[in-house]
Amino acid sequence: MAFKISRRLQTRIDKLHDLETRVLGLAVKMLKAYGGAHYPFDEFALGAIKRTLSQLSAFRALIESGNLMCGRAILRMQLDTAMRFAAAHLAHDPHDFAIQVMRGKRVNQIRSASGHKMTDRYLALELAKRHEWFKRVYDTTSGYVHLSEIHIFGAITKIEEQAKEVEWTLTPNDWHMPEESFIEAVDCFSAATSIFLEYLEGWVFTKSNPELVKKLKGSAEGRV
Repeated sequence: MAFKISRRLQTRIDKLHDLETRVLGLAVKMLKAYGGAHYPFDEFALGAIKRTLSQLSAFRALIESGNLMCGRAILRMQLDTAMRFAAAHLAHDPHDFAIQVMRGKRVNQIRSASGHKMTDRYLALELAKRHEWFKRVYDTTSGYVHLSEIHIFGAITKIEEQAKEVEWTLTPNDWHMPEESFIEAVDCFSAATSIFLEYLEGWVFTKSNPELVKKLKGSAEGRV
């Protein structure tokens, strides 16, 4: 039995290709910005870009094959990319943050500019201030990373309480799941990637216009 992809779902999958193009385009802009200057944060950004491209490819292939369970695990990883890239912008100095991460320091041991340890929970809550769905999806998809009740109940496709019968589907695919579950996963993956791109665009602008950013920062501080 082949997994049949509807036009609604295919349209969303096609948008993942568009996101891949945007990621690559921003990577080129970043590397060319300010005469090709290279900073510690560029190294961190390149790692996030590579991870995003790999996860985009893997997630798309999983959804196209009907493997929603593993697709949701990859979605959780992309949420993590958005969270940790946001962490750099919450830190006092993004370049110092990047250096610490490259030296192997755990992000949850680094403090934000406001003094908070940047744990996953803290970062998820910070992003939820602007994206109300973020914490809910983060909590839900975390269960797909480790073997949990989600995987146990995910294998059950039918329960007949009166007959005391349980039907299990032991396949690598999730064709029994409703289409809306696939659509929601793709939409959330696209949204998580868009959050990452928003921060990446901010870095490209900052790198390209250091004098303007410094002037704007000074003006903002003068109004406080």
